[in-house]
Amino acid sequence: MHHLQNLKNKLSAHTDTFEIALQGEKSFTVTPVIQNNIVLGVNVSNLDTNRFLPIEVFAVTISLLSWTGDKQAPKGNAHVKLGEVGLPLNSVEGHVARIVYGKTAGDSVFRRIVPISRILEWADVCHNGRGYLQLK
Repeated sequence: MHHLQNLKNKLSAHTDTFEIALQGEKSFTVTPVIQNNIVLGVNVSNLDTNRFLPIEVFAVTISLLSWTGDKQAPKGNAHVKLGEVGLPLNSVEGHVARIVYGKTAGDSVFRRIVPISRILEWADVCHNGRGYLQLK
């Protein structure tokens, strides 16, 4: 899984907090969490109370994208319940909620797609399209 290794390598090179731009003049900060030279994940400033994204979030996202024929998946809308129209189980948001956080169909999901998609774009692993992510 060279895409995941590329992300880990890029995060390892940034031992301090750095910014990722959003639309306009907005941005959010990313702080890699590294222990014994192992990337455990990142803390991000744009998630309210659950700021830690374990590296597994990115691993399952890359895995989902690599299994699709065109290497892309919808981002998903966490404003509806998991499994409903807008948040299918095969969307990035839905897949992460199910695999990493143990959510099931009908559950509410915490919205994490912005930092996931922007970090993968920053690491040059994915194209961050409007409504979808595509593996490069």
